[in-house]
Amino acid sequence: MGELNINLVSDKPKLIVKELPFIKVGNPAMAIGQFKEGNAVLVNLSPSLNSYTLILSQINMVDLKHNLTDSVTGWLKPQIPINNFFEEYSKFGGSHHSAIVYGDNVYNGLFDFGKLSGFKVVSI
Repeated sequence: MGELNINLVSDKPKLIVKELPFIKVGNPAMAIGQFKEGNAVLVNLSPSLNSYTLILSQINMVDLKHNLTDSVTGWLKPQIPINNFFEEYSKFGGSHHSAIVYGDNVYNGLFDFGKLSGFKVVSI
């Protein structure tokens, strides 16, 4: 779908009209760009039948040159090997709806937020 905060892209974001084949509401305008480099936390709120799991992972967003010109892009490097990361992410029910929160000192606040909200909180 292409949601992103335009303040988090490495260069000036580009505004395009993109086909939206999933629902019949017309084609939306969307901002595109590549997420900037930096330390961040990948955040995913995974629902289950009676509760939620807040999945947190300290990552590094990396700059990768590419030819993808009509989408939101970003590449992350987890602190563990990527195959282990995705195994753990899947085990905890991680979905494709995630957020990237930039900063060197945001992890503890996100962890505390999850606990105060009554979520099961896991760290990868």
